[in-house]
Amino acid sequence: MMRATVAMLLTLVTTSGFGSDDNADPAKLLVRMSEAVRQTTYAGTVVYQTDTRMESLRVIHEYRDGSVRERLVSLTGDAREIYRNNEEVICVLPQQRMVTIDQRAHQAASLLPSLRRDNIASLNERYDFEHLGDERIAGRLSVGVLVSPRDDMRYGYEYWLDRETHLPLRVVVLDAEQQRIEQMMFTDVAYAERFDDALFQRDADTEGYRVVRHADESPRLRVPARWSVAQVPPGFRKISHSVRKGADDRVPVEHFLFTDGLATISVYGANSADGNLQDVRAAHSRMGALNVVSRVIDGHQVTVVGEVPARTVEWVAERLQLASVEAHAGAALEPMLPADNDAEGAGSPSEEQAMPETQDD
Repeated sequence: MMRATVAMLLTLVTTSGFGSDDNADPAKLLVRMSEAVRQTTYAGTVVYQTDTRMESLRVIHEYRDGSVRERLVSLTGDAREIYRNNEEVICVLPQQRMVTIDQRAHQAASLLPSLRRDNIASLNERYDFEHLGDERIAGRLSVGVLVSPRDDMRYGYEYWLDRETHLPLRVVVLDAEQQRIEQMMFTDVAYAERFDDALFQRDADTEGYRVVRHADESPRLRVPARWSVAQVPPGFRKISHSVRKGADDRVPVEHFLFTDGLATISVYGANSADGNLQDVRAAHSRMGALNVVSRVIDGHQVTVVGEVPARTVEWVAERLQLASVEAHAGAALEPMLPADNDAEGAGSPSEEQAMPETQDD
């Protein structure tokens, strides 16, 4: 009798009170997830796993008065501390005695995935969405959403969202055979209204550390584009383009950012009239879901990076084209100043704001 009563109670608990999510469009659940990623204040332990490695992180994330701050501390492997204040991301590497400073858009800066509400319509053209049911993760009941690509140019995903907060407690990246190639999962999570400021203070003493600013921290240069992509992968579009020269760059670097609304691809190419590298076979590497292809075109180094299948970054690398030296001759390496009001925009916007463009399939 007691066993039957317990079974009945468990059935009631797991089948009641969650109707709104059960009937919700699974794609719209991902919009709620994106809002939760930014606007939820939480702390927890995260395990990140690929086919070759596993590591754990402690994360503290706070949303207060429209601003976001976050701290990540590695619990395994080399010591690392990462701090985010809105778009500014600071990474402290004690082993290398180095601090890196970067400016990123919210989607790129956050540990957890997010997407914009206005991307859902376009995502429906390239992905299918379906419910996966319920699962307990980090002691919380979660609802699953499966995102399946309609071609082999992108990965599939499983998102497991906290039923109450919609925070993603587990994210799995799937290859074409539905095999897991990367996953992130909370092992514990707690929610709060705010955290003490002391929790966001650095543990490492960084006095005497080398400070490296990412190229995107340097001013955009007023130089013609040297690189173009003859045809982007189906469903992707170019959302930003800039030319910059960081303190450690030998020549200016041209950067393109492409997205299908969920996956992203970055292209980095040397923006210089002088190319003296020997043509070599393209080098390909992979770490988890991230694929990288580097090659030399007409003596210039180019690198394509994306959380997409290998064939997709290779597609882009094979379609990169270099403008002639004559078309590039006479260009001055002139920074774009904040007071500049020409058509290309002023100042030094973030990657996702810089020179927005739309490119057809």
